Amino acid sequence: LRADLAPQCLGPLQGSAHMKAAVGQDLESLQACDQALLETLEADEGCLEEEASASGAFKVYCSALAAFDPGPRLVKLAFQAVVGDDERTLAGMLDAGEVRWDTRNAGGQTLLEVAHERQRPRALELLKAA
Repeated sequence: LRADLAPQCLGPLQGSAHMKAAVGQDLESLQACDQALLETLEADEGCLEEEASASGAFKVYCSALAAFDPGPRLVKLAFQAVVGDDERTLAGMLDAGEVRWDTRNAGGQTLLEVAHERQRPRALELLKAA
């Protein structure tokens, strides 16, 4: 869990701000983090707005960087902790701010809803207090 909360390998990412910008496809923030991207886009001004292939390439760029995002894995671990009524793991994730009681799974259920539905008392109390 510690390795997921603070990954040692960020690949080509310059840090967590770069990762968040890539996940959110935030062009302005990405240019602030990636000098090569900034220079490329300045040299070919307007290409993202005018060329579909450039827009597609930007999406691929963001997707490639977002692959290093531990967020989806952390959400999965949080739901596993709820199902296992693993208060310690869940508390660590909540304290670290990586998940919240209202984090949703692919089915649209929150951590709190799953704890209630599965009758997991320790996880339920922890999430109610969060």
